[in-house]
Amino acid sequence: MKIIKTINDIIEINSDYPFHFMEHLKEEFMLLYEALGDEENLFDFTLPEDLAFCVFQEGDGVKSVCIRQFDLEFAEKFHVEQVTFYRIGIRSNDEVTIYYSLKGMAPDEDENWLEEQAEFR
Repeated sequence: MKIIKTINDIIEINSDYPFHFMEHLKEEFMLLYEALGDEENLFDFTLPEDLAFCVFQEGDGVKSVCIRQFDLEFAEKFHVEQVTFYRIGIRSNDEVTIYYSLKGMAPDEDENWLEEQAEFR
């Protein structure tokens, strides 16, 4: 799993993922930067720990971050061009951490769980 706190984190994984998925991550990061950056240089800006988001890598167990059923705050499925991915919010204490998973990268059991959660919520 890759934790995204800086624009350099996004640049580092840019070639590992499809273009449209990375564009979504960049947009999400830029929204946070615009809201919190306070005119700080983009390359010096670091998201606060509680707003960092995570990108699952191939084979990562998605369900393992959701320890209790009620920890799952939301699960959304996106389909952009020919890329499908999930945006998942997991509650931990008073914070919700955002996770991203490309369809087809998680083990089958986790993929099925994500699909069910995205349809249910």
